Amino acid sequence: MFEIRLAANQEELEQLYRFRYSIYVEEMHRVQHDADHVNKRVTDALDENGYNLLAFKAGMLSGTMRLNFTSHGPIPFYSDFYRINEQAGFTSGNSSIATRLMISKDLRRSTLALKLCIAAYTFGLWRGIRFNYIDCNDHLVEFFSSFGWRHYIGTAKHKEYGEVHPLKLDLYDEDLFRSINSPFLRPFLAWKNRAPSSPGEIYVQQNLSTESP
Repeated sequence: MFEIRLAANQEELEQLYRFRYSIYVEEMHRVQHDADHVNKRVTDALDENGYNLLAFKAGMLSGTMRLNFTSHGPIPFYSDFYRINEQAGFTSGNSSIATRLMISKDLRRSTLALKLCIAAYTFGLWRGIRFNYIDCNDHLVEFFSSFGWRHYIGTAKHKEYGEVHPLKLDLYDEDLFRSINSPFLRPFLAWKNRAPSSPGEIYVQQNLSTESP
């Protein structure tokens, strides 16, 4: 059983920053320009105005995903990287990016990544987000495509992760969700009918809606 919610305080944020370091630096040996190798933590400018979703299992931090909304101001690096302002339908308040999706090693074959994506989608949907952007390496394209993210500008060179696939999601694309049997269809229909469709979606709507970045 997973509990997914926003980081509640500085103590949980510090736990998150150390969690990132343990996975990206110690386990995966990835370049992290913002890593603090003395205190073994990873944080960056996007955390200041970001929504950090945390997933706990038996009280242990087991996964995370971060959202940043364009309505909260400039998004360093990623606004240009994703060419957000150039996209059809863009307004200053209707777009977001998703970064820092990571799962503890022992749970990567579980449903946790799926649940985090659904929680992030639902969270954005109920707050006026129409478009979301994410990027990934080759092996995760199929995973994100199964939800509804799609290529829109080809591949691009990320400053830390090399050649990646920028992907765009239209949170309102009901026809696509139906055609691919997307996990986003159910929360979309709940939002469309303005009624939570499952206990999990009720939890996200009620418990995350009152939190600030």
